[in-house]
Amino acid sequence: MLTQPIRLRKAFGLLEVLIVLAIAATTMLAATQIALDGFRSIKLNEVLDYANGLMLQALEIAKSPTDVEIVAGTQPTNFEASYRLTTNSAGKAVMSVVTTSTTPLTVANCSTSSPYFVDANIPNITDPIICLQLTVTQRTNFGQVYYEIRSRLVYNLNGSQNERQIIGYRRDGFKFTQL
Repeated sequence: MLTQPIRLRKAFGLLEVLIVLAIAATTMLAATQIALDGFRSIKLNEVLDYANGLMLQALEIAKSPTDVEIVAGTQPTNFEASYRLTTNSAGKAVMSVVTTSTTPLTVANCSTSSPYFVDANIPNITDPIICLQLTVTQRTNFGQVYYEIRSRLVYNLNGSQNERQIIGYRRDGFKFTQL
């Protein structure tokens, strides 16, 4: 039995092997990039979940049927003001008056020096700037007085600036405590 010379045997050449290696390398780089983008999205969603939970929790505290304590130097007229959440000496959440204006917080006003700044310690996330503002406006409908409460959230994360808000209502007034 005669054997064929090596040049005439059917086999893969150097060019074909290089093409396959290039395709495999490109596929691995693309998969790595997709995985990194996924991890980045997971971290961003973690901050968004934390911020949204904070916004909802603040609104629930403000509109809860129990007495909500408001702390200020003087009582705001009809409780209309902008507030931030703090805790009193007993560890209970209270609303502290920041200003009697109900002007909404904007991205430009949200910084670590803002009175609405929330120090968020989220593991593996660096420097999210989150600000939370509660505004209360007195409304009247068919002779009934009620309060519109806006929980407004502004946050900066990796250059992305976002604003969100949710509105709730409260029928009864608030408990006022003077500083």
